[in-house]
Amino acid sequence: MAVSARSSTPLEEVAAAAGPDAALWAQLDIRKDRSITLQHAQRAKRCGCTAIVLTVDHPFISGTAARSAENESQQKVFNEISTPCQPLCAPWAADATFTWTGGVRSGDDVVKALCLGAKAVFVGRPALYGLAYNGEEGVTAVLECIRKELCTCLSLIGCHDVQKLHRGFLVRRSDISYQERR
Repeated sequence: MAVSARSSTPLEEVAAAAGPDAALWAQLDIRKDRSITLQHAQRAKRCGCTAIVLTVDHPFISGTAARSAENESQQKVFNEISTPCQPLCAPWAADATFTWTGGVRSGDDVVKALCLGAKAVFVGRPALYGLAYNGEEGVTAVLECIRKELCTCLSLIGCHDVQKLHRGFLVRRSDISYQERR
């Protein structure tokens, strides 16, 4: 479970409720005052978190509006990996494990994320739709559908092992030449 840095429930309470065997991760915001960032990381470690989730999608005000000082360092991180065409492994994160969250709606989306370097994907909204529709069985059905789509996509691209996926399996629309038929 990944706990949001903006959670209304303190991390300590979430950790206590989850129990000692839970896989608990903590979201970490990079602050201008690095001592605050360090305190948050140490707090996560004390709570038994086994991973830090570094997000780079926080709001950033630009143009004539005032820049948020708290987001300046996150913007620098975001600039490193802002487009799918750039490597996900920036020099400062050579040993980091990247995961993908947001926008995953199908098995095809999972394959794309893995091709871009993600080691795992989070499936949030589709699972919640399944939960709202039919409880645990709905979630199971949604995840099974995504699994089948993933297998179909792998078959169609000729790769039957997700460990062997890489950027070479992806084609950008701008790379395709469309010719008019006469």
